[in-house]
Amino acid sequence: MVLAALCWSTAGILIRLVDADPWAIVAWRSAIMAIAVTIGILSVQMRRTGSLSAGIGAAVTRFRDMGWAGVLSASLLATTFGLFVLAITRTSVGSTLVIMAATPFVVALLGWAFLGERPSRRTWMAMTVVLAGIAIMFGDGLGSGAWSGNLLALVVTVTFGVNTLVVRRHREVDMVPAVALGGFLSAIAAAPLAESLAVDAGSFAALALLGIVQLSIGLALFVAAVKRLTAADVSLIGTLETVLGPVWAWLGVGERPEPAVLVGGALVLGTLMLYTRSTRIGPAVTPAEA
Repeated sequence: MVLAALCWSTAGILIRLVDADPWAIVAWRSAIMAIAVTIGILSVQMRRTGSLSAGIGAAVTRFRDMGWAGVLSASLLATTFGLFVLAITRTSVGSTLVIMAATPFVVALLGWAFLGERPSRRTWMAMTVVLAGIAIMFGDGLGSGAWSGNLLALVVTVTFGVNTLVVRRHREVDMVPAVALGGFLSAIAAAPLAESLAVDAGSFAALALLGIVQLSIGLALFVAAVKRLTAADVSLIGTLETVLGPVWAWLGVGERPEPAVLVGGALVLGTLMLYTRSTRIGPAVTPAEA
């Protein structure tokens, strides 16, 4: 899950490097991701079956077998893909990420209500400290950002939180095809809304990194992690994205973080390191019936 957060954290700086309108970014990013994941699925099935035709048939079966749970996850992901880019182009990277850092609360509450995963006191304490650190980092971010971008970021928080619950609720379902389907749905919806899909070589390189590394690899790691950890734990560890996003902006385009960002980031990283270590020692979730 930590590796997934590392991949996701590159979104802000890569989007800033793309010279295109938001809908074009959504279309290209989603399409590249969907194609990459589909190729990955096909490659795995070809190795297992030993032939192209059998591999294609097996890949189609994987898409079909995900059922309505997979379609629901794909729809939530498609919404998340599109609104995230729109949010980050209408407000600051910091504002977008700090709002999305509320995801652990959304996931924990929904997980408690629908999955019976009652967060332990340790989990609640960790989430509180993490959000305190994020508040220190971006104390002025929400006030300076555009309200429409902040609102979109809030919707992204909810859609991604709900998807986390869907994936965890249907652990028996192979959700990797849902990631690809979500990308195709997002690209199909966004392409007609773009002023132009033409991009220069530099922008396409950034889009390729967004689609392959930031989304494809990041979501593949996420799907693997969410079946092994509780919903709240996955979302909490994922807040590393909030800390690392400004770091990449600093290294990539010289946006030097303010002292508050460094202090808050250290608090978040320290808390997450202690928390992830403690989860190896004891359970982080109390069964609802206990």
